[in-house]
Amino acid sequence: MIEDWIKSKMSKMEESDSKTIEIETNRLIGGIFKGMRRRNFINDSVIGEIKKFEFLSDFFFREINEIEIRKQKVEGQVASERKRMKNQMDAQNEQVEDLKNAILRRNRDVDILEQQVKMQNEEIQQKVEQMRKNEEEIIALRNERNEIAKQLKEENNNFQNMMGKREQNLSQFQNDIEKKEKVINQFQNDIEKKEKEINQFHNEIEKKENEIKKFRDEIENKWKKENQKLQNEIENLEKEIKEKEANIHKLKHLYRDSPKKKPERKTWKEKEKEKEKKEEENQKENPKENPKENQKEKEKEKEKEKERLKKEKIQNKEKTLKRSFSEVFRGSTIIKDKKHMQKLKEWVSDDFFIKMRLGFSGKRDGFSSETYQHKCVDKGKTLVVIKTKKNYIFGGFTEVGWVSGENERFIKDSNAFLFSLKSPKGNFPQIFPIQKGKEDQALFFRLGSGPCFGNADLSMPSSDLKAGVSLDFGDHFTLPDGIQPKTKESKNFFAGENGYWKIKEIECFVL
Repeated sequence: MIEDWIKSKMSKMEESDSKTIEIETNRLIGGIFKGMRRRNFINDSVIGEIKKFEFLSDFFFREINEIEIRKQKVEGQVASERKRMKNQMDAQNEQVEDLKNAILRRNRDVDILEQQVKMQNEEIQQKVEQMRKNEEEIIALRNERNEIAKQLKEENNNFQNMMGKREQNLSQFQNDIEKKEKVINQFQNDIEKKEKEINQFHNEIEKKENEIKKFRDEIENKWKKENQKLQNEIENLEKEIKEKEANIHKLKHLYRDSPKKKPERKTWKEKEKEKEKKEEENQKENPKENPKENQKEKEKEKEKEKERLKKEKIQNKEKTLKRSFSEVFRGSTIIKDKKHMQKLKEWVSDDFFIKMRLGFSGKRDGFSSETYQHKCVDKGKTLVVIKTKKNYIFGGFTEVGWVSGENERFIKDSNAFLFSLKSPKGNFPQIFPIQKGKEDQALFFRLGSGPCFGNADLSMPSSDLKAGVSLDFGDHFTLPDGIQPKTKESKNFFAGENGYWKIKEIECFVL
């Protein structure tokens, strides 16, 4: 009974706080002791029960402490949940305010749309009125169409009658066409046969052209050899002429010093004898020349030639001074700056500057390599000027020029040079002569290509010159100090970092 009563009390105590539980337990224990003392129930069994109760009360207090710890944890979780819920509520309130603002904006937009709709309704009414007017016009046009349809029916009947007659004519015409098509087929077969014959003929022509090229090269070589022989013979003849002129001069002096006599008529035989005597006298007067005398005469001739060359140079300089830049660079669209004209005059020889002319221009003659080689190869001294699409100006000069002959070969020129008039570094003209020891590869010739200096230092390999110019500078022509070949710095002297530039114009000046 006591245990049941205690359990009922304990179940009620679980619902209250820890402090009330302690108070209730103390009351319960005190009441039990008082009742037992009154009724004299204290004995060993009661003491055992009391010990059990104490043990249960200790266990109960432990459970209560654990419950309090759990309660504190739950309260902390509840607080954190409340904070989180508050934050969510605040965020939702902000969203609600944003939605309210958006609704206000939408309402404004709706008002604007209503105004637009009213305007559109007014426009629609106007269009409806126009449609009514158009319907009236359409009715009038339909009436006119019906009248025209009647006229067209009559004309159609007439046209069908005409078409019946024309169909008869067409059948005859088709028969004639079939006959002509047969003739055309035969003619096409004949054309195919002739085309085959033409192709064979072209192949034969190509073979003969190759033979002609070989024959032409042989003739050129023979002509050069014979030309050298003739020049040597001419030099020998000139020497003989000079010797004879000296003899004639001496004879004139002798004739002047001798007393004058009346001329006597002589026979042909006497004249021949006199000639023989004069030749003998000349031989006596001019015995075999000593080597020392020959050297003296040669030195005198050399001095005379030097004086003659000096006079020619002076005359050329006078001519260059007389000839204006506008005459020299007439027709050029690249060389317009007087500073560039003056620099080119300083760099090229006076003989070339006096006589040079614009032999080839891309804008004037077209950008084909064939026209370039036709007008600039085998012309001797040549000045090449190139302008890119970025308005950079550069080029090269050769005193030998490109010579036709074997395909793909180098040409020697010890006086060739490249130059730059306008580059990414500015409008600073600069010259780059051929390197010593590389004069044998100053120029490169190839059929079907443009001008080429060095081993692709400056070259135009394409048959279409407008395709571009290749710049791989520094392999054969001298660079400024401290700059390495085939680098960005070396290419900046011409047109920049890119190694292949599209051109705007190319001009070649020749004699």
